[in-house]
Amino acid sequence: MVYIPEARKATVVDYRKNLIAAAERYLAEYGWRTQIIDNQLMLPLNEELIGVSIPIGRAGEFNHHLAVHGLSYPIVALPTPRERWVFLASCAPSSHHLPTAHFVALLHRQHRIPLPPSQSANGQLRWIAEPHSRPASIPDVGPLLKIARLASVAR
Repeated sequence: MVYIPEARKATVVDYRKNLIAAAERYLAEYGWRTQIIDNQLMLPLNEELIGVSIPIGRAGEFNHHLAVHGLSYPIVALPTPRERWVFLASCAPSSHHLPTAHFVALLHRQHRIPLPPSQSANGQLRWIAEPHSRPASIPDVGPLLKIARLASVAR
């Protein structure tokens, strides 16, 4: 049997409560059915909600281009050894086969992404840009990928 000090038990319980509260909030505010897996709050992606993963250096520049065009996507910073930002986008069936830039990774129905307030081995996840409201307000992936292609050609 492994001894866990009482203070550590309380911290684990508080962390779990925070994940449950966040899961309830994501469901109420955005309609997202999240899952708690290995002490991380995970968002399963599907046909209608996908992720576009971009390395941090490019992601900030890319987000600026989006803002210039009046586009705002929810963005989660994943603190991995090579930090990436994941832009969440809605995905119409016609957008499923759009070409992407070489630095972009599309995440879809086989993927789950961790959401704040999850912790990773490299730090706490955080929103760069939180979602505004229900999923209908998340822009389609088409314009996002078009700007990514234009940005890759401009380099």
